[in-house]
Amino acid sequence: MLNKNWDFIKVFDELILSHEIHLNKPDPKIFEYAIQKAGCEPEEIVFIDDGLNNILSAQVFGITGIKFTDIGELIEELKKIEVM
Repeated sequence: MLNKNWDFIKVFDELILSHEIHLNKPDPKIFEYAIQKAGCEPEEIVFIDDGLNNILSAQVFGITGIKFTDIGELIEELKKIEVM
């Protein structure tokens, strides 16, 4: 699970956690909610998850998906897409 206290979290304008908004992945409603809440184009949103099916669902909306394996790999992936 994503930890809100990780230092890299501060690079994001919004942080949406499914358990906080009571929407389950890969329900399309969570991705629609994220796009509306972020107020930007889907391509500007980064979705981080450890489930490949959830990432594929996000990509249907044009959202960039990163498969979480560990914090080091996640930071490297964020650097690749120039988020960090």
